[in-house]
Amino acid sequence: MNVLYTTATPTPSFTDDADLHAHAAVDLATVPLVGPHGNTCRVVDLGPLSVSTDKETGKEAEPFMHRTQSLDYGIVVSGEVDLILDSGETRTMRQGDMAVQRGTMHAWRNKSETEWCRIVFVLIASEEVVVGGKVLPEDLSAVEKKTEGE
Repeated sequence: MNVLYTTATPTPSFTDDADLHAHAAVDLATVPLVGPHGNTCRVVDLGPLSVSTDKETGKEAEPFMHRTQSLDYGIVVSGEVDLILDSGETRTMRQGDMAVQRGTMHAWRNKSETEWCRIVFVLIASEEVVVGGKVLPEDLSAVEKKTEGE
């Protein structure tokens, strides 16, 4: 994942390039998926058959379901990708398609055997997700497990 730009606040200051100076001071290797108060723009490249296969069974492994505490705009720049929701719904997205994620559990899967998929995401930190009086926490455990295993 490539982080293109970050802000530390929801309403950055452009005075004397304050936002650019703040971004330049950020260690991009340590930027969380979503900052707690600001915005993040990142590019994600999903390789062919990006969902792994279980080596023992030969079956496709489960996609990495996750929830961010953010409003996410995802724009498919190239290729094709499946957006998988925790409801079981799957939406195939193609170049030019856009998804809006509002704190929902979801995963991405590139099923192509030969083509890469590139998605640009703008993630805007949000308040806690509350449904029916219950707080639904950010859940990046599957993403973190994948990162640790790489």
